Amino acid sequence: MIECFVYKKIELIKHYQLIITLESTIFECKMNQQIISIKGKNIEIRYYSQDEIMLMGEFTSIIFS
Repeated sequence: MIECFVYKKIELIKHYQLIITLESTIFECKMNQQIISIKGKNIEIRYYSQDEIMLMGEFTSIIFS
């Protein structure tokens, strides 16, 4: 199950498996059979655990592929 919640400048991703890319303008992670790609400005990880990641930044797009 994929859960993704957007709160203005906060993105909470649950049940991720692997971080693929982390830059100030793009974040990508693997979730089951999909990859989530988040683009924006000043993207940074504020919190993470084995099960979830909280990102902060100015998000412009969220793509599931």
